[in-house]
Amino acid sequence: MKQITIFLLALLGLSLISLTDAKVLKGRKNLKIHKEIEMTPKSETLIDSSLIQTESAQSYTTTSSKSFGDSIKESFISCLIGVLLIVFMIPVLWFNERRNVEQKKIIQKVEKICAQASPDIVDETLEGQLVHCTGTIENPEPLTDDQFGINALNSAKFRRTIEVYQIQERKETKEKKDQFGGGSTTETTYHYRPVWSQERIDSQNFYIQQHRNDNLNCKFITNNQTFIAENILLGKRTLAKTQIEKLENWSSEFKIPESTLANLPPAACAAIKELDWHPTTYIEDNMIYIVQQKGVLTVGDIRIVYTYVPCDHVAIIASQTGTTFTPYDIKKRIKEDENGCLHSCTAGLDGCCNIVCGCSCCQCVNFVMKTSDTVEWVYTSNMTKKEVIDAELSTNSIITGLARVSGILLLSIGLYLLFSPVITLLSFIKFLADVVGIVLFVVCLLVGIVIGFIIIALAWLFYRPFLSLGLMALAGGIIGFFVILNSQESGAAKLL
Repeated sequence: MKQITIFLLALLGLSLISLTDAKVLKGRKNLKIHKEIEMTPKSETLIDSSLIQTESAQSYTTTSSKSFGDSIKESFISCLIGVLLIVFMIPVLWFNERRNVEQKKIIQKVEKICAQASPDIVDETLEGQLVHCTGTIENPEPLTDDQFGINALNSAKFRRTIEVYQIQERKETKEKKDQFGGGSTTETTYHYRPVWSQERIDSQNFYIQQHRNDNLNCKFITNNQTFIAENILLGKRTLAKTQIEKLENWSSEFKIPESTLANLPPAACAAIKELDWHPTTYIEDNMIYIVQQKGVLTVGDIRIVYTYVPCDHVAIIASQTGTTFTPYDIKKRIKEDENGCLHSCTAGLDGCCNIVCGCSCCQCVNFVMKTSDTVEWVYTSNMTKKEVIDAELSTNSIITGLARVSGILLLSIGLYLLFSPVITLLSFIKFLADVVGIVLFVVCLLVGIVIGFIIIALAWLFYRPFLSLGLMALAGGIIGFFVILNSQESGAAKLL
């Protein structure tokens, strides 16, 4: 499910990337940074409520022109992108319906066969069966970051993140079409401001070279690391490593003891001393700051951030194996119970790609949209079996809806991009190109919606024929009713 979610969010991101512009500035806790004023070339100093000084944020603007010939070349590239979007969105819409049917089938089967297990009593009669168990987890041993000598008590996971204060470039482009001639003028504004970053920002291609990060007076003194508990207890049971890794309720409510700096291990002291400047270190809540000057944030400063997953309530549905849990092969169970078929309409799914378009993109989408063969559901909450089932159904519905909307929207965008050369040819007269562009976009959106619905309807006929035929019969009955009603009214009007 996680793989599918990432894929769908990526699709939705493609459709919205031209409408959104991320503006993220990570700062210290309780650090209120004034909004950057978009002026050129005037700069603004970022100052927090505690009068902590920082580097300046600056903006630079350049203007460039694009000829009609360049616009034609770009339009054909856009046309090619449109073809690729169409080719990929058709199987996305198709296999999303198959995934939806399969996942619902799996969830229904889980609800039917899942037994209730107590965390404090290990029932041997449930060995190898799918069980639901809920309770409070515990870790008797602290998780320790030996490099800095910091412990996290009763935690499932403990994470150390290294961030360095660096200059970040953000490019903002505005294109203005010429009124006549088919060319355009592009205004590009480069924004530079310091941010906390976990990775070294590549500044080789910065437009303003003076803002490059090549000469940072520091280096990363250590690597990010996540410490995972090996012995998490759930009553008299234990969680497997794969289940602990699924616990993602990270918390920053962690207080580093003030005595930590006075008792740093030799390795940490040596790493700090290797810096090119004489650092000042101090602690603030869950962060250790290694700065060039206290009270001033300077490019090259370092902070070490600690977060953890506390031991709390969990609910798990998996196979009981001794005193622990393992993934349950749900598809195997369904095939055994239903004569070797996961679903009456989805037999031979791995080879049904040719039904759609028989191309490699279908195989790719089919692999990404494939449901998991096993069940190992872990939730960081005290949830009953019904609540877990409802949560899985809700997640499946959200994924299905996102895939439908994203698929139809990207399909419509693909259709619109096919007409890029036409719009570019009409750009000799900007007003005409704008009007035609708007009309084409509306038409392509409507056509994309119609095509998307047709693909979804055909997929329903293939994967859930009884429901789709019933809906078609209902729709036909409603249409027939209005046709008969209209004919009767027309006949009455003629008699009058």
